[in-house]
Amino acid sequence: MLTLLTLVDFQAHEKSVLEFSNGINIIIGESDKGKSSIIRALDFVIQNNVEDYTRHGTKLVAVELDGITRVKSKARNEYHVHGEILKAFGNEPPQDVLDEFKMDNYLNWSFQHDSIFMFSETGGEVARKLNKLVDLDIIITSQTNVNADIKKLNTTSKFNQMEIKNLEKTIEEYMFLPELTRLQMNFQLLLNIENDIKSKMDTIEELKIKAGLNHVSKLRLSKILNLSGKIDYLFDISNINQKTDCRLKVLKRYDTQHKTNIKKQIKYEGIMKLKDKINRIDEICSKCIELESELNNIRHMQRSFITSKADYSALMTQLESCKAKIPKNCPTCGGVLWSL
Repeated sequence: MLTLLTLVDFQAHEKSVLEFSNGINIIIGESDKGKSSIIRALDFVIQNNVEDYTRHGTKLVAVELDGITRVKSKARNEYHVHGEILKAFGNEPPQDVLDEFKMDNYLNWSFQHDSIFMFSETGGEVARKLNKLVDLDIIITSQTNVNADIKKLNTTSKFNQMEIKNLEKTIEEYMFLPELTRLQMNFQLLLNIENDIKSKMDTIEELKIKAGLNHVSKLRLSKILNLSGKIDYLFDISNINQKTDCRLKVLKRYDTQHKTNIKKQIKYEGIMKLKDKINRIDEICSKCIELESELNNIRHMQRSFITSKADYSALMTQLESCKAKIPKNCPTCGGVLWSL
């Protein structure tokens, strides 16, 4: 409830203080003494009316209502709310002010010479007020937020699908891993053969030394020559061993890539889980589309209501025209023909 109003340099008021009582308050007085200015002052402080109400000869106007002060001049436009100064709030009243008075910006302020409520306003303004009355503005805001979320989710979904395709292509590049495992087994077998060849070559060298020291017989020398041929064969195997070393390095490099690919495989599994979440998001989007269809039905009902209002206004105009043509009293007997 409003209790105390103070006007300073507001139109005809140099400084006026009004205390309101519980219930209905009636202000009476002579014409042009500032009665309507009191209503304008309430509109000025509660609704942030931007008109110039400065008293002639002054530069600043101030209105205080229950501890909240609105100050306006050419250089200042601000609210003082319990010691806090509010600035740059545009054409709408600050939310702190509306919360303090427990009012919103759809109050019906009726001034002298104003036309009938809502009949002189634009269709858009009437729709805004009706939406506020039935909380349709909450649905419109919710629809806007849902559309924004749908757009954001669609963008995220497209990005994730592209990322999945790129990872699938990357995985295809490492389909050789089973073959790499087989090569590793063959490499280990070659290492064992290499060690066996080295052992036999050491044995042959020992035999050569013994043959030179003990002056063996020709028969034994012939065997040694045969062994020499085998040694040459073993040297050929040694060359194979060098090639095996090169392949070993390649296999080690493949092994490193294999470990890296295992990590990517784990990441791929995470992406597949993300893909499942995207599918659930698609289901939510479908439900949002159904909600949008319901909202379109509500808009259709709103437009039907506005059309019905226009038809009602036309009927009222015809009724007034008919009443003006029919006399209230009978020309013959003087009796009352009709009354409202």
